[in-house]
Amino acid sequence: MDQRERMAALFDRVADTYDGVGVDLVQPIAARLVLAWGSGTGFCAEHSAIAAMVTAGEYQIAKIVAV
Repeated sequence: MDQRERMAALFDRVADTYDGVGVDLVQPIAARLVLAWGSGTGFCAEHSAIAAMVTAGEYQIAKIVAV
């Protein structure tokens, strides 16, 4: 797994699963700096999974796992 690849799985109270991926919008010339510090633009995998859950109408998280 590349250092910039991030994933999360979220489980709600009825055991539905919502997946999320991290998004980092990077200019190619700055890619080496992003590996060390991140670009500050984008959102993490946990935010993505939570957004998927809320979009589906659920609001209570039972467990979240990020890798």
